[in-house]
Amino acid sequence: MEENKFKITLSDGTELAELTLNGNNYITKTKITVETFEGKLASVEITDAKTGVIQRMRDAILLRLEKVGKEYWFALGEKSAEEKEREELLAEIEAQAEAIQELAEIIGGAE
Repeated sequence: MEENKFKITLSDGTELAELTLNGNNYITKTKITVETFEGKLASVEITDAKTGVIQRMRDAILLRLEKVGKEYWFALGEKSAEEKEREELLAEIEAQAEAIQELAEIIGGAE
C-alpha cells in the first residue's frame, strides 16, 4: 500500500514536499532545521496529495523537530489565544520599557 504524501507551504513560499505522516508528526528525509521555520509560520498550508484537502494554520508554532535515524520528524500546531495574548502583552511591555529608557536618557541629558 502506497503511503499518502503531504506538502506544507510556509508563509514565505517555502515548500516541504513528499512528507509522510505518523500521528501528528510529518516525516521527511530532507534535512530541516529550526531555521527552516523561523519567521515563516504566520500562515501554513498543508495539502494532502491523495485527496487535495488543504488545512490552513494561522500563527503556527513548531512543536517538535527531531532527527530519527535518517529522517526528520516535526509537528506543527497553532498558537492558543492565551499564547497570542501573552506575546502581545510582552511586546507592549518591551515597547514601554524602551520608551522609559529613552525618556530617562533625555532627562539625564538635560542636566
